[in-house]
Amino acid sequence: SKPTDGRSQLFSQIGSMGLDITKSLKHVTDDQKLYKQKNREVRTVNDDEIRKKKLARKGIKQWAPPKGTRSVRCQDDKRWFVEYVGDGDSLDREQILIEEDVKMHHAIFINRCNNCYINIVGKVNSIQIVECLNVQVQFSETVGPIEITNSERMEVLVTKRCPQVMSSKVKELTLHLAGSIETDIVTSCTSNMNVTYQIVDAEGDKDSVEVAIPEQFMHKVIKRNKIGTTLVSHGE
Repeated sequence: SKPTDGRSQLFSQIGSMGLDITKSLKHVTDDQKLYKQKNREVRTVNDDEIRKKKLARKGIKQWAPPKGTRSVRCQDDKRWFVEYVGDGDSLDREQILIEEDVKMHHAIFINRCNNCYINIVGKVNSIQIVECLNVQVQFSETVGPIEITNSERMEVLVTKRCPQVMSSKVKELTLHLAGSIETDIVTSCTSNMNVTYQIVDAEGDKDSVEVAIPEQFMHKVIKRNKIGTTLVSHGE
């Protein structure tokens, strides 16, 4: 369709002005610029708040660990207890550093924590995480396994080495293997689990890789007392 007379005049005027077209633009003063206004309201996006609102609209109550007495202590020079740390209603994630007097024979027990970051410095024997929500755990190395049970929205970062990671009844788990990738991963009733690690390409550059842990399997009766199981693949 042909442009109307008004549009034709507009295009003709723009074309006739050439490089001087910017001279007709109005100057925007500083008080009209939003990013320079001192009293402007800055709103941050909080994933937890969005999640809570979605669940509330659906009439679903979000699971949270039971509340109790906050405790971070080492008992009998054998076991560390990190219990009831963090506040699920707070926008700030509480940070816990376990550094002093950490020994290789120590076991770490993290129980019913909510919305916190726990950093374990030094090599320990094992780590057990039970009934936690929205918790990040970072450690360098373990002699034995790390076990995560009955938890949601967890993130675990291994900076050196962990021989085995065991996950049971966990929703949303991200495992970062920043050091060695020689880790056995055992899962049971675990959903939305991803593993990230680095590989070295042919040119010697490091690339980050993220792989999802399979959740679907197909079972067949192949003998009277034997079941065959294969992974269900939906293609790459």
